[in-house]
Amino acid sequence: MLRTALLARNILKAQSLHPVFFRSLASTLVVSVATIQIPSLAESITEGTVKSLRSTCALSVDVGDYVKVDEAIASIETGKAAVDIKSPVDGKIVKFFADVDATVLVGNDFAVIDETASPPAETKPKPEEKPKSAEPKAEEAKPKGTKSEVPKAPQAPKPKAEPKPVYEPPAAGARNTRRVPMGKLREAAASRMKESQNTYAMLTTFNECDMSAISTLRKDLGADFSKKYGVELTFMSAFIKAATMSLLKYPAINGVIDGKHAVYHDYVDMSVEVATPKGIIVPVLRNCEFMSFGEIEKSVADMGSRAQTGALALEEMVGGTFSISNCGAYGALLSTPLINVPQSAVMAIHSVKSRAVMANERVEARPMMYLSLSYDHRLVDGREAVFFLKNVKELIEDPRKMLIDI
Repeated sequence: MLRTALLARNILKAQSLHPVFFRSLASTLVVSVATIQIPSLAESITEGTVKSLRSTCALSVDVGDYVKVDEAIASIETGKAAVDIKSPVDGKIVKFFADVDATVLVGNDFAVIDETASPPAETKPKPEEKPKSAEPKAEEAKPKGTKSEVPKAPQAPKPKAEPKPVYEPPAAGARNTRRVPMGKLREAAASRMKESQNTYAMLTTFNECDMSAISTLRKDLGADFSKKYGVELTFMSAFIKAATMSLLKYPAINGVIDGKHAVYHDYVDMSVEVATPKGIIVPVLRNCEFMSFGEIEKSVADMGSRAQTGALALEEMVGGTFSISNCGAYGALLSTPLINVPQSAVMAIHSVKSRAVMANERVEARPMMYLSLSYDHRLVDGREAVFFLKNVKELIEDPRKMLIDI
């Protein structure tokens, strides 16, 4: 106890004699750090898997690297999408609490950043020096009575013989296998697909539509449409509009079973399936009943581009009431799509093929497309499903009906 009191008295005395030294010492000992935690991912999602944003390193940055505010340092993959982890401050990475492919919980610490670290100095490239021209040397005085010797031309170096490539025959009957962990997105998709098969009394009905009228519309007005809205006029906006009008006409397709009740939606939130390198994700267009062709095309193009880069927010991928799957983008002629849980129906559009059909009392070659609708037979009767798909067909074959809502 006496030693502690003497030590404290000596420190105070030294501090009074050398205040500048003690202030500089205290400033060097203070370190301000920020701890990055796993952010809230989505409703009912409590964990995710750490994934890389760059393929050159384990994480986007390594320990000791300097990061800036809002710079993404890693991503967390969940069953619905990938969420970026961003730095809240400028500073240097001090520590990571999890590595790639590790499962982390919401709220757990992920990294520590030293805010007092200074950014690395930028090194400017040195300007290239121009090669100096060789100045001709003054000829040396030759002694009289001697003959000038003619310099010999330098001999070119002999080319070295290239080593002959060693031929290595492929291993006969090689049967290699790789075991790779499934990502959270793929696991969730697999689980929902199996849940869809086990839950629904699923049936699929088919129809075909003549794409001549809508193709002519795109050809005649596509340039003006692109000039006004900045996006291309595609078949997708026509099918979303036709499906929206048909859903309002046949509300059972836009409903869902909830326990012992049937819930019918008076609005249309359209889920559009998009294939990404990590799997299929389903961004949602809200209130399609109020959207024009231009607004639909711009929204689809924006969500599609952000889906490929993983920039979609989780809120943009939940809450759809009906789904459209564009299987024709991959060349599919016909398919039976699986219902997206917890919806009650999904429509698939396919590739356009020229086929011989009866038109104007004669056989003609027309651009035709098959349509398919998978629906939950517990809620949707076959009559309503057939009428719904037939209504979509009629609106596509005569787009004028969509303008006057008939």
